[in-house]
Amino acid sequence: MSPRLAAIAVAALMAVGVAAAVTRMHAEAAVVAADGTPRTAAAVPMFPGLTKAGEEPNAGGGLSDWGRPYPLIEGTKTTYVTTATAEAVYAFYLARLGGKTEWDEGDDHTHIGPNESTPVVRRRAAYEFENTDDPNTGRAISAASQRATLSGARPVSAEGDWIQEGSFDWTVKDGSGGLVDFHVKVVDDSVAPNWTGYSPKTTVEVYVHRYGPLADE
Repeated sequence: MSPRLAAIAVAALMAVGVAAAVTRMHAEAAVVAADGTPRTAAAVPMFPGLTKAGEEPNAGGGLSDWGRPYPLIEGTKTTYVTTATAEAVYAFYLARLGGKTEWDEGDDHTHIGPNESTPVVRRRAAYEFENTDDPNTGRAISAASQRATLSGARPVSAEGDWIQEGSFDWTVKDGSGGLVDFHVKVVDDSVAPNWTGYSPKTTVEVYVHRYGPLADE
C-alpha cells in the first residue's frame, strides 16, 4: 500500500472511531440527567461485585399531585448482596449519587418539569448500642459487647461509627409528564439476630417505580 493510501486508511479508521464515540456519548446522555442523576433503572450504578439475589414486583408508596395519584405502570424491587462492608457500599453510592441530607418542601416531584430530576436526598443511620436482653434466652446483651462485635469485625467509618442502613431517593419526570421514582437502600445484614454472631453481608435494594402522566397532561 502506498504511503498516501495508508494515510487515507488511517484517517478513515479515526473517523469511524470518533463517530462511535459520539454515538456512545449520545446513548449515555439519553439515560443520565444533566447533573448526573440516573434517569433509568439501567443507569443506576452498581457497586462492583454485587450478586443479584432476587427481583419481584413492588407497588411502592405511590405519587400524587395535589391529591391526584399518578397511575403506576410498573414497579420492581431488585435485591443484591455482597460481602463488602456497608461503609464501603454506602461510600460508593455517596460518590456516585451525592445527595443532600435535608429534604425541603421544594424538593419533591411537584416542583420539576419534563426531563428534570429532583435532588437526590440521602439518609444514613448508624448502629446505636444499648443494653438489652435476648427475648428467647434471657441472655444479657450489653452495649459494650455489641460495640466489641463490630469493632472486631470491621473498621469504623470516617464518622467514627458503623452504618446500619442508608438510602438515596430521587424522582425524574419524562417528556410526557410521567414519573420514575428511585430508591436505593443499603442495609448491613452482617449481625445475626440478638447479636449471636457476625458474618459479612451487605444487602442493596433498588426500587424503581414508573408512573404514567396525569390524565390532563
